[in-house]
Amino acid sequence: MTVSRLALLVLFSALACQPADQTAFSEEHAAAVADSVRQALGEYVEHVNARRWDSAISYYANDSRFQWLEDGRVAYGSAEEIRTAIRSLEAMFPSSEMKLSDTRVTPLAPGVAAVTTQFRQTLTDTAGSTFNGGAA
Repeated sequence: MTVSRLALLVLFSALACQPADQTAFSEEHAAAVADSVRQALGEYVEHVNARRWDSAISYYANDSRFQWLEDGRVAYGSAEEIRTAIRSLEAMFPSSEMKLSDTRVTPLAPGVAAVTTQFRQTLTDTAGSTFNGGAA
């Protein structure tokens, strides 16, 4: 299966990176936002691969405007929809391996970044069959 393109707009509130004066958005601050987002993505993948589903779903914003986009289309219209989908994996798939590639983080403003990435995930069910996908 070919890897599908995933375009995802992620809003991270990088509280540790916010300056006292939020009117300025320096290159150093933009780099700190990008680093925070990359770190959060890495932690998310670690949670998914360790099947710590509750930890993984904690990364989704509790915001009524949340949408998960795949291939330019809305795949999940709310954070609760994707949380439900992820929780359903727990009983069905005792093994999960996710890898990100071609990740681009574009800081937009203090605490906000746009992220595009490709990913590949292999899930193994209780019978040992695998599902390989490039979409969440």
